[in-house]
This record gives sequence, C-alpha cells and structure tokens, in this order.
Amino acid sequence: MNFTGISTLQNDVLIGSGVTLSPGGDGIFTGVVTATSYAGDGSALTGMASTDNVRTGILDVAGIATFRSNSLVGSGITLSPDGDGFFTGVVTATSYAGDGSALTGIANTGQILATSLTVGIAATIGIVSFSSAGIVTATSGIVTYYGDTSKAVDGRWNLTANGSSDYVFAGIGITAGIANDPALHLARGRVYEFVNEMGAHPFRIQLTANGSTGTQYPHGITNNDVSNGTLRFEIPMNAPNVLYYQCTAHAGMGGSMTIYPSI
Repeated sequence: MNFTGISTLQNDVLIGSGVTLSPGGDGIFTGVVTATSYAGDGSALTGMASTDNVRTGILDVAGIATFRSNSLVGSGITLSPDGDGFFTGVVTATSYAGDGSALTGIANTGQILATSLTVGIAATIGIVSFSSAGIVTATSGIVTYYGDTSKAVDGRWNLTANGSSDYVFAGIGITAGIANDPALHLARGRVYEFVNEMGAHPFRIQLTANGSTGTQYPHGITNNDVSNGTLRFEIPMNAPNVLYYQCTAHAGMGGSMTIYPSI
C-alpha cells in the first residue's frame, strides 16, 4: 500500500510490512496507528506526552540544555565544553572532573577540606583565609612563616571549676596537665585566650585584688565576664604590672596575672 498524496483513513490502520508513506506525501490518520517499530525523522511529531524526556545512554550537549526534571547523570553522558547545562532538578554523579571555578551555591566555597595538606620546599600557599579546628603540624624540616601574626594567639587555657573554690586551668604552661587558680605570667603586646564553656563562673579580668568582684580592666579585652565562650586579651604595652582574674559569683575563685617586663 503506497500513499503519495494526502490520505485520510477513518478506521484503525495496522502498519506492517509493505505499508509505505511516501516522503512526498502526508498521511493523516483520525483513528489509531499501531506499529511494532518506527524508523525515520520524528522531528515533526506532536502530541507526545514525553517529548521533554530524553532517555539515552549518551547525551551530547553542544549548546544550552535546560533539564526541567530530576536528571541522573551517569556514565556516557557528556556536556560539551563549549555549551552550558542548566539543571533545575537534581544532578547526581559518583564523581566530578573539570574546572569548578564557576560553580555557585556551594556552602563551603571558602574552605579547603582535605585529610592532609603537604607543602614542599619553597612552596607558597595562596589561601586568602584558612581555618582549622584542629592542629596544623609540620612533621619535619624547618617551617618559616612570613606575614602578620600580631593577632595570633600565644596562649590559650580551657577553664573548668573545682566546685565553687577554684578555677581549674588546662593549657599552655600547665606542666601537670591542670592547675587550680595558677599565677599567670603574660607578656606585653601578646594575645591570650581564656575559654569558659561552663555556662557558669563568669571570668573577669580586673584591677582589684582577689577576694571580691572588682573594677574591670577595660583595655584590650573582648568578652570580659565570659561564662559561656572565650575571653580574648590583647595586652597593651602600658598595662599594669599586675592584674587579677576573678569569678564574679564566688569570691574564692581567682588568681593573679603578672605582666612582664615590669614598667
């Protein structure tokens, strides 16, 4: 059966072997057309429910592709380097390779997350901001630091309490591991931190001797009277020779801070 013009068939038509629509003609069917397979250019087909879905093992995108539903990107699916792929759903892949410099919407774009960072001889780390919650260690060789370390912390102590009798210090200079109300020796122009996360026993640096809540020392201190957080002390060059730390809730908790060299 060969159609060379415009043919309208009013009943169901079974298209099988030997049934041909000529390339120069149009076949218009008002019923149902059934075939076991189809071959040819389907670019003019309309009314298909899944025209927005591409199901294939290989997807080559040379221009701009917009995927309006969840898309699984797996083996054999390629976005051409000279094109852009816009996905409004979820893209899932087991790995990613390529230049991610233009990626946006990533929560940790300002962080480097790695199990180790190895720097060789004469290597330069061009990191604008580096934050480490743990310990950065040079295992061998000589490490030389260049730059402004004026805000670096020279000593940090973690505070707990012995009931309401003493602060218990753990940190730099405490050779026995912990100490109750130790006498501290701090250098002018350096930075120290006191971490009090007890939610109690407010930690104050003051001018008044121990035994009662006294006058706060106001210079170079951030978060004085801290009870849940960190007190930072950038010691001025003209600080008094002796200051005191004191719990504002318990008179017996406190100690001295000798500031050296003496002036």
